Amino acid sequence: MKKKIFKQWLSLLMVAVLVLLAGCTGQSGEGDVSESSGSEQTSSEQGGGTQQEEPTDITVSFMTFGETPADMQLVEDAVNEISIREINVRVKFLPIGIGSYGEQTNLMLTSGEKLDLMSTIYWNFTAQVAKNQLMPLDELLDDYGQDIQSTLGETYIKSGTMNGQIYAVTTNRDLASGVGLIMRKDLVDKYEIDVDAIKTLDDVEAVLAIIKENEPDVAPIVPPGAGQSVMEHYRFYDPLTDSIGVLDNRGQDVALSVIDLTESETYRAMINKVYDWYQKGYVLEDALTAQVVGAQLVGSGKGFSFISPTKPNSDAENTKIGGTEMVVAELLSPFASTSSMQTFQWAIPNMAEFPEAAMKFLNLTYSNAEINNLLSWGIEGSHYVVKDDGQITYPEGVDATNTGFNLHSGWQFGNEFLTYVWEGDAPDLWEQIKAQNDSAVKSKASGFTYMSDNVKNELVACINVKNQYKIALESGMLNPEEALPEYAQALKDAGIDMIIAEKQAQLDAYLVAE
Repeated sequence: MKKKIFKQWLSLLMVAVLVLLAGCTGQSGEGDVSESSGSEQTSSEQGGGTQQEEPTDITVSFMTFGETPADMQLVEDAVNEISIREINVRVKFLPIGIGSYGEQTNLMLTSGEKLDLMSTIYWNFTAQVAKNQLMPLDELLDDYGQDIQSTLGETYIKSGTMNGQIYAVTTNRDLASGVGLIMRKDLVDKYEIDVDAIKTLDDVEAVLAIIKENEPDVAPIVPPGAGQSVMEHYRFYDPLTDSIGVLDNRGQDVALSVIDLTESETYRAMINKVYDWYQKGYVLEDALTAQVVGAQLVGSGKGFSFISPTKPNSDAENTKIGGTEMVVAELLSPFASTSSMQTFQWAIPNMAEFPEAAMKFLNLTYSNAEINNLLSWGIEGSHYVVKDDGQITYPEGVDATNTGFNLHSGWQFGNEFLTYVWEGDAPDLWEQIKAQNDSAVKSKASGFTYMSDNVKNELVACINVKNQYKIALESGMLNPEEALPEYAQALKDAGIDMIIAEKQAQLDAYLVAE
């Protein structure tokens, strides 16, 4: 009996000691991080205890390119199992359609609604920095973003730099792209077209002539997308964000002089070429009103080819989109500019409640394969299965029409190279894309983003002029001899010289600081 009482007394004593220890280790000490809805550190990190504190809750917005997946909550729960275990951070995802993403996130940023981490697109990024809506990330990256820095490397980590500070980080994906002619393979085979011999616009023209002569119901070349010109992606220049004031020759000239694109001899030769194509009937007649992407126009039999950015696997990607097999002829080698790096970035709003937790989670998306696969493909067994060869496909009975998770935009999240490769794509796809990133020609202005505050009225006026001329001129529908001087003069009247001077001054200051 006495032994029993002694054991009970000893048990109570041990419980009391554990409670006391837990209370001590839960107190804030020097260097602790304390937050109102949950500390970002566990008890064991603070003093040797074993009890983990409540996770820090953050809200994360990102873009969707269709309906929000039905199983988004299941994926969120699976991500949180990992995130809570690894960094004690719990995430609430906020998916928003790309068409309203800019407007909705701007409302959140101006109203103070909870938002700790957000995907941002290049055409919103500069305005967000100008409005002081984004937080500088340099210190947070040094403290909590080691995986981000080691993954991206020196050139790409600075792509979100403005005024000497990093405000956003790009995702690890195809950060550079070539320019190529995407063509229907059946017609390429039928007319024995040598794809490898197509290197210049003159070579393209020779191929278009074959299609025009032999396939009268097929437009030899079509726009790459709705609201885009036929030559939209023939980028022989660094657009410096908005193409209103550019660097010729992809920013490789010794003197990095900002010029009006209409003054470039290469641009003039390009629009003369496409005008000639239009006169010969090579260009889709209703190119200005086409409402679908080039791959769909080609797949429907309406067109033969289009000029597009390229990367490894572009042939397979366009085949999927168009529903007919396609091949690619490379016209321009891979190139990386600040604009290409800024296409999809991640930023922390200035009013974020828990910026440290946001950076910890963002860092995890650059290093954790489980999280990347969840956000790219969903849950294994439910939304995809791993085949014997290591690639993935839909489970039995599941396809693109009935899957519960069809986000499939791994390039939008931290590190796409950590994800599985879908069946039909090259098994070494990520190695190929990484090699393209590493070998790409990089503009000497990489990392530079200009602030348009001082010329915002002129910028709006020039954009209006650009919208009036650009698509028609670059699709061959306007005679360059008449339209190009009109376009150039209209840009001058709208104030392009002031924009160029402002860009040049900011670029010079940036290069000195580098």
